[in-house]
Amino acid sequence: TVELPASLTRIGSYAFHACHALEAVTIPAATTSVGSSVFGYCNALSAIEVAQGNTAFRSVDGVLYSADGTCLVQYPAGRGGDAYTVSEDVTHIEYNAFSIGENAALRTLTVLRRDCYIQWQDFPSQFTLRGYEGSTAESCARNDYSVRFLVIEEKTVKMISVSSLPTSTRYPVGSAFCEDGLSLLVF
Repeated sequence: TVELPASLTRIGSYAFHACHALEAVTIPAATTSVGSSVFGYCNALSAIEVAQGNTAFRSVDGVLYSADGTCLVQYPAGRGGDAYTVSEDVTHIEYNAFSIGENAALRTLTVLRRDCYIQWQDFPSQFTLRGYEGSTAESCARNDYSVRFLVIEEKTVKMISVSSLPTSTRYPVGSAFCEDGLSLLVF
């Protein structure tokens, strides 16, 4: 565990890079700048916390984001789980935000925003990136030969009004047929 001074305003790029024994860290409230790959390859780091009152950053389930949630700054290499989804609100993934190493649990990253700017990442081998066809996630995967890309399938549900259904048939409240005309969706 590293205790950063409360008055710390800036943490430079690679400051704690590959500190394999680092298990816990809290970004102080005064910190307004965090460089690239600050906690990259910190294999024991399971969460990056942010002190209350920090106006530049926030932690979402241990992952470091900009305060407005539009930039994913750093994913902790020791975070559990083999899959992670980047929300549609994220417009930018910082350089080396996913420098997690070969021993990390994470094996699949899903990027929901089509035009999310993804700076260079050092993904582990046998890594899977998921996104929409024609997205920046697909371009990122195509440029990294060790990364496999999986397309997120877009599914549409065609709603029909209950008044257009035969009156002799009873349907649950909150139901609709799917586009195939055979599947009943009940909600």
